[in-house]
Amino acid sequence: MAALEVQADSEIDQISAQAQAQADEITAQAQAAADATAEAYLAETVGKNQALAEQELRKESSGYRRRVADVKREVFEEVFVRAALKIREIRSSSQYPDILSKLVADATAGLQGEYVLHVDPKDRELIASLYPGVSCVTDIKTVGGVMVTSADGRIQRGSTFEDRLQRVHEKYGELVSEVLAS
Repeated sequence: MAALEVQADSEIDQISAQAQAQADEITAQAQAAADATAEAYLAETVGKNQALAEQELRKESSGYRRRVADVKREVFEEVFVRAALKIREIRSSSQYPDILSKLVADATAGLQGEYVLHVDPKDRELIASLYPGVSCVTDIKTVGGVMVTSADGRIQRGSTFEDRLQRVHEKYGELVSEVLAS
């Protein structure tokens, strides 16, 4: 009986060892599967959150660039508003007769034959003294400068402060828009 008990204890120990080995293997496999699932979940979650963070960063960056562009555009426009206010002072300066002569010369350059100067009523006497005998009408409102038409009326050119400021605005407005868009 004692030998039977020893043999039974030996078989129980073997079965227990095999069961423990199988349990350890199943536990290791389950742990490996759990680790793989956790890593996959972590990678997926990190990826999603990173994509959301990048999307939010692009959105904020775009908003910031838009706000900066708006401020730059406002500054650009303010420059022209201030320039227009400053230009109004030129008519009362001692340089205005020379400036007006240059504006007339620019407007009449290349015109053949007679022409008509269109001026602001405030410049009528000055134009008459600078260009005696030239046809002059006071039919425009401007802070300075002239409009010129050929005698037959087919050619019309503007050489007023407002025209020049507008040309500069258009020229540099395109450049500023390009810079703001980049």
